[in-house]
Amino acid sequence: MSAITVRLLSIDPSGRGKDRMAYNVTYFLNGYIFLVESEGLPEGYALQNLTKITEAAKTHKANKIVYESNFDDGMFG
Repeated sequence: MSAITVRLLSIDPSGRGKDRMAYNVTYFLNGYIFLVESEGLPEGYALQNLTKITEAAKTHKANKIVYESNFDDGMFG
């Protein structure tokens, strides 16, 4: 039986305003990529959004987190 090799949480940070912060969780298994959760969150880096992303990482037991390098990347790094 094969096991999931990577559980990846990807984050596209945003500022405040109309732009949305986005994240997705993907699993890698036997050369396949499975998108298991994805969402765009209004209000940028508001506390409820950071909490939601943290909960997604815990729920899916993410073993790798990547984030786009832009003006809000420091909070994730």
